[in-house]
Amino acid sequence: MKRIFTLRVVFVLLLGVGVSVGANAQVFSKGDKVISLGYGLGGLAGVLGNGGTKFPPLLGSFEYGLVDGFLRGKGSVGIGGFLGYEARQFSGYYYNLDPFESQRYAFNRSLLLIGATADFHYNPFGKLDTYAGLRLGYYAEGYSSHYDIENGSENGIFLDPHIGARYYLFNNFGAFGEIGFGGAKVGLSYNFSTSPKTVSYATETIAPFRKGVKTLSGRLSGLDLSYSDTKTGGGKQFKMDLNVAGSYFVADKIAIEGIIGTSVYAASSTTAAITLGVGARYYLHNGLFAGAGYQLVGIEDMDLIHYLNAQLGYTYYITKNIFLEPAIYYKKGFYGYYFPTEGFNNLDKSSTIGLSVGIGVKF
Repeated sequence: MKRIFTLRVVFVLLLGVGVSVGANAQVFSKGDKVISLGYGLGGLAGVLGNGGTKFPPLLGSFEYGLVDGFLRGKGSVGIGGFLGYEARQFSGYYYNLDPFESQRYAFNRSLLLIGATADFHYNPFGKLDTYAGLRLGYYAEGYSSHYDIENGSENGIFLDPHIGARYYLFNNFGAFGEIGFGGAKVGLSYNFSTSPKTVSYATETIAPFRKGVKTLSGRLSGLDLSYSDTKTGGGKQFKMDLNVAGSYFVADKIAIEGIIGTSVYAASSTTAAITLGVGARYYLHNGLFAGAGYQLVGIEDMDLIHYLNAQLGYTYYITKNIFLEPAIYYKKGFYGYYFPTEGFNNLDKSSTIGLSVGIGVKF
């Protein structure tokens, strides 16, 4: 099924796996270890179309600085691996033999990418890392539908030349953009180098992340890169959240938090909602954290959406007590009506991946 098209898709995905990092001994050098999480613009090379998102087009990668010292100390080479996955669902009508008697059906497609990469990095100035490289890997596309209308799979080998750039925003945390044979990717990266790319209060001591520390922050999230909500027929809609979060470190590098806020949905009409949530975080390295949580969103007419979420972000202290906090998140939602005598009915699903930014204070 569209083998050549699928092959191109694979190419694009791989490029997003943004294994890219640094370029010279100051930005990306021998021994550096970089992880990246990217999002495929238009999907993973657009091969799966524009159906409802079952799983967003995400690309994860790891790169190791193999050698440096090229081009007067501004060039280096990295090698690594990547993994990408995307799943979408489409709907249509099955007419069998009689065009006046139809059955509605769902059509599912998924794409998996895995492989190795090699990149040459060049640091033209400051915290900017430019790179060009090649990815070699394996792709597997699967598709299935009700009534056995179309089921099957395809797989093969792909080769993906790509170019990109990464800029370190603060400490070892950066953002990247990349384009290759089949499409474009954007995402975030973190360099586990022992020498920070820039300096912040958080790198001088782990005090901001020690047991007993309390924080209060405001967070604006949205910029949803992918959103599918069956309440609006499986289509995309704009959504933005404004939340206030209070956190407490129950142990060094481990924090729990409570969240309250509001959400605005805008499809054919605008709807406001109230959000309550809880979560936990673990700080992996300096200000880099991974978190998970639960949120309950109440909409008009007693509609409720339950969200399970995961996030990866960075806490950057601009002073000893004030911090900025960008993050990328993924939410998996469950939507339904609530009746006191029956509980939750009409359960539907939604998923979204987006960006958030916060500002807060430490006590």
